[in-house]
Amino acid sequence: MSSPSLKALAAVFKKHNVSYVVVGGYALLMQGGDLTTYDIDLCIAYDSENLDSLANALNEVGARTRSGELSRLDRFSFGGAFNTFFTEVGVVQILNRVSGYESFAELEAQSVTLTIQTTSVRVAKLAALKAMKLGTGRGKDKIHLSLIERLEALSTLEE
Repeated sequence: MSSPSLKALAAVFKKHNVSYVVVGGYALLMQGGDLTTYDIDLCIAYDSENLDSLANALNEVGARTRSGELSRLDRFSFGGAFNTFFTEVGVVQILNRVSGYESFAELEAQSVTLTIQTTSVRVAKLAALKAMKLGTGRGKDKIHLSLIERLEALSTLEE
């Protein structure tokens, strides 16, 4: 399985004006984490205009469903809590909400813009990632919490 390309996805999202925040493993990687991730987890603004933009962006990168079907996505393609798509830039998980946050705007306020070479990417801050992971009880999230705490300790030392 090849590594997903957040830079390529972010460039397509910028072209289509998609409002999103990177969460999960990639958000940790971008803030100094040392882990392997096989997908890009994104929380998105769940309004009609953004869903249209998201559909257009994912259509551009050849989004397929878990069954391998390539179909033309539209704003109604994103029902449920999360949707997984297999794309030319890697596996993309679209979340309409994340634990610990009532709205996309609330999460976006707890994010920062980071740069991959020349491409800007909106990423959840470590404290936001910690809030998301605290209540899940999943083994993977416990490992991520430990990593977040180490990264927070390092950032305090650097100040």
